[in-house]
Amino acid sequence: MNIQMHCLQFPLTQALRSHIKDRMVWAMQRFENQITYARARLVDMNGASRKGVDKRCELTLQFKGNGMIVSTGIDCDAYAAVSMAAKRMRKALAKKKPQ
Repeated sequence: MNIQMHCLQFPLTQALRSHIKDRMVWAMQRFENQITYARARLVDMNGASRKGVDKRCELTLQFKGNGMIVSTGIDCDAYAAVSMAAKRMRKALAKKKPQ
């Protein structure tokens, strides 16, 4: 599965890339063959100079035919934001019926 990754206002390191891929693969296990598009978008909402709960991760999955799921996670740590969004994605996918 090819996952598009975008990071705004802070660097997308190889370690963060690996974490995003691991979490997204974990979240979409049952539906991987039905997904046509996967994207992870991370943003530092306050900019690099300000601290706080400001790392936002948005995960998007597009399904064959019709359907999309978007989940978000916000935390002071980018890795935690990714994990939170992936947990929410997995929970939303659990409600979806396989085709």
